[in-house]
Amino acid sequence: MKLFHLNNLGLDSQSNVLLTKQEIYLVVCELFICAIHPVPVRWTPSVPDTVTDYAPISLMLSFPMFLRCYLFARCLFLHSHLVQNAALQSYGYLNRLQINLKLIGKYYLYKHPEILLVIITSLSVLIFSWCIRACEYSPVTNMHKAFTDSIYLYIITFTTIGYGDITPTTNCSRVMVVLIGSQGILISAFIIGVITNNLQFTTTENYFIKFVEQIQLNKELKHQSSNIIKHGLKTWILKAVHPSLSHIKSNRKLLASIKMKNRIKHQQQQLANADDSHTAISSLMNNKQALDQQLQSIKTILLKIDKKLTTTTTTTNAIST
Repeated sequence: MKLFHLNNLGLDSQSNVLLTKQEIYLVVCELFICAIHPVPVRWTPSVPDTVTDYAPISLMLSFPMFLRCYLFARCLFLHSHLVQNAALQSYGYLNRLQINLKLIGKYYLYKHPEILLVIITSLSVLIFSWCIRACEYSPVTNMHKAFTDSIYLYIITFTTIGYGDITPTTNCSRVMVVLIGSQGILISAFIIGVITNNLQFTTTENYFIKFVEQIQLNKELKHQSSNIIKHGLKTWILKAVHPSLSHIKSNRKLLASIKMKNRIKHQQQQLANADDSHTAISSLMNNKQALDQQLQSIKTILLKIDKKLTTTTTTTNAIST
């Protein structure tokens, strides 16, 4: 509660905190997560030798302790410059923007997506591999699964491949495998988004690529135009002299060149429309800046006129009195 009070009101210990139902629920969940701990005494209940999917109580109490990793996110939030900077805090309050953990997470995902992706994936590999190793416990041999096999099972489940050479044998490990598969789908979507953003062209690169495509299309258009003239003359000569199979082949090449030329013209039109859209956006931005400058100059002129009118009124009143 003291930490929640500090997060919301800073160092003012005399003020009170108004808790909503959602905030009370979060505080209770945090207390529950931090209170979970394995049994502090050594307790080994008797298990029949025929049981192969036994999981100790201490192991079940150890898994929720990994939920305390949220403390890393809280540490990142409290040490972020967006939180420590008083000017940014004031700007957020003026714009009715709440600077919370969700906003900080989005900010760092936007600024450093690759680093966060590597950190999250590495922690997931270590945590879930250990959980699978701990779940795959045999009371008969009193041994756990090898850690390398657990990492291998995590990787093939995370990538949704599933060769089937290593499979979970206990209900506990099956639950972990289901969680790994769900996590793999979410992180794979995040990876695709990061790669897509990195593959996008900048404005300069986009103009350069379109310029190169325009040059190539112009060359291809000239080439097909020359082919149309060449095959057209050849077809006319063969048809006039002696219609044969060569005339049919030449006519087929002529039609193919005409079709290719029309396709190139269509591609050029699409490229020009794309350029027009970018040009229109740029012209709108330039027009907006020009209008802002004109508006500022008009305001300056109006202020000068207002000052002159005030001076004239003062002078007139002085003369009349």
